[in-house]
Amino acid sequence: RQPNHNKSSDLPVGISGPIVRQRRGGRVRDCSLAVLLPRFGEPPKRVNVYIGTENTYTVERYQAALEKAVAMREQAVATYEQASTRAMRAAGRELRDSLK
Repeated sequence: RQPNHNKSSDLPVGISGPIVRQRRGGRVRDCSLAVLLPRFGEPPKRVNVYIGTENTYTVERYQAALEKAVAMREQAVATYEQASTRAMRAAGRELRDSLK
């Protein structure tokens, strides 16, 4: 799939960020990527992939987090497609058996 034409970043589909936030009571901000993991028959799951704090953030850490996020997303999409295919085949078998 392709990213929506309204997406303003060049990140792959299902990955947003980097998101910078400061936790309540914290002194430094931390940064992460948000990954949307599709699940067949259930709502999608949102997972954060930690990059680092404003003191430890580097391009290398960002690239490593992005690679991890892409791998997580690809695995979730593959699992989703397998579950979808199984469900369609089971529905087809049920229909075939009911027509006999």
